[in-house]
Amino acid sequence: MAPPSADMEAILRRALDHSAEALSGFLGTKLARAADVQLSRHRLADLPVLCGPEETPVAGVFLEVQGDLHGYLLLVIPAEEARDMESKLLAVAGTEDPEGTGELADSALGELGNVVGSAFLNELADRFHLSVTPSPPQVARDMVGALLSTLAGALAVEERTELPVVRTELVSDVSRLAAYLLWIPGGTDWNRLEAMA
Repeated sequence: MAPPSADMEAILRRALDHSAEALSGFLGTKLARAADVQLSRHRLADLPVLCGPEETPVAGVFLEVQGDLHGYLLLVIPAEEARDMESKLLAVAGTEDPEGTGELADSALGELGNVVGSAFLNELADRFHLSVTPSPPQVARDMVGALLSTLAGALAVEERTELPVVRTELVSDVSRLAAYLLWIPGGTDWNRLEAMA
């Protein structure tokens, strides 16, 4: 797959910067993107290893992209960092969930994914004058390989065998915090945006 044009790469960087800022604001932590934007084409079988060793325990927030664009956004957070985020969010809200595995924790993590994903999509929508909305967030906890295999299954139903993936890593420069944001554009969305950039 050809690398994105300079214009498209700049647009993606701005959209991902907005995601980092949204995550920062939500958590009260200054963030920076440690990894450059990576755009690559993958077979469905390759998805389970996109975010590190398959057996790494993670929390994931799935958002289906709807409207003028389609596809999926996935925020993947290592399990320990996810528990830290949830504790911080629940403390701010004045609630407790000491195990970090109940409905309150899932709700907090889902809202975090919604804020981060919406910031990314809103930047793309504004830039290209599109109407784009995320679905309600779905939270899952599992090994990263199993989580991404589930996504691969959903894409297989759509009869997609290869797909473009935009990936970046969001990390904190002042505390231990890391998260991956993956965007898997719908069928022809990537080529359409490239032509409009």
